[in-house]
Amino acid sequence: QIACVLLWPRIADSFVRMKRAIALCFFASFAVAAALAASGSAFAQSPFSLFDRLFGPRWSPQERYERDDRRDDQREKEEPAATVYSSAAAADADARRAEKPQEYVVVIGDTMADQLSQGLAEAFFGEHPEVAVIRKVRASSGLVRNDFFDWIKEAENIVANERATAFVVMLGSNDRQPLRDRNSSYEIRSDQWRELYARRVDGLLAKLKEKNAAIYVVGMPPLSAARANADMQYLNEILRERAARADVRFVEIWEGFVDEQGQFAASGAALDGQIRRLRISDGVHFTKTGARKLAHYVERDLLRTCPGQQAKIKE
Repeated sequence: QIACVLLWPRIADSFVRMKRAIALCFFASFAVAAALAASGSAFAQSPFSLFDRLFGPRWSPQERYERDDRRDDQREKEEPAATVYSSAAAADADARRAEKPQEYVVVIGDTMADQLSQGLAEAFFGEHPEVAVIRKVRASSGLVRNDFFDWIKEAENIVANERATAFVVMLGSNDRQPLRDRNSSYEIRSDQWRELYARRVDGLLAKLKEKNAAIYVVGMPPLSAARANADMQYLNEILRERAARADVRFVEIWEGFVDEQGQFAASGAALDGQIRRLRISDGVHFTKTGARKLAHYVERDLLRTCPGQQAKIKE
């Protein structure tokens, strides 16, 4: 009895502290439930889990994006790569193809065209083995520096020696520089520059039309640098105008690579509906996912161009 009397104050104190702890737990639970109810749909759309909301994210948003980029890189490496050929003859000789090519899509241009050609090959891989993609590209080339690489002369060679159902042209990303003629040098956006550049676009398209194949001029995408981005829009005005004059199709791609405010977006909706990285860190070129989305803008029209596909559509 004496021991109970001596211990009772301690027992009573512990009991009181336990009651307080229980009360605090009930209060905290009520507060969390009220906060979740008030957040409504915003909570449902949050990228963070309940654990993240209660105790903070286990990684920062930037770390999450970097993790997603690494996941996309790994996924792209694991996907089977379709083959892009240097010529129709090389496509015909490829014994790995499920079917001998019947249609030949010739992609002309710079490094962006190179990525576009791979995206088109991926688009046709499996479902349309009768279509082969032929790559005729030159890095750092354009229509301004014909002393470095003359695309009009190269087009003459392509028309004379290559089989083509359709031509896809993507040039311009390297043309943000002065343009020279025999008399002088003209800065981009000047009246003389625009006139000379338009003349060169006309010359390239006129040469390709001699092949009697469909021609698609692909517009420039947005770029991350503000001045370069404005120049791409300026070039698109000229390319769109000259394509219409030559009666060939101009393919608009701009809207596929901007955000809701119309600004350059490194990430965006991929063809699978997921938000993925579409552009690499230079703010110019595409990821494999981005190149596949780029190709999507021209692949449907290309298939309708191919005589074999036209027969399928009529059926």
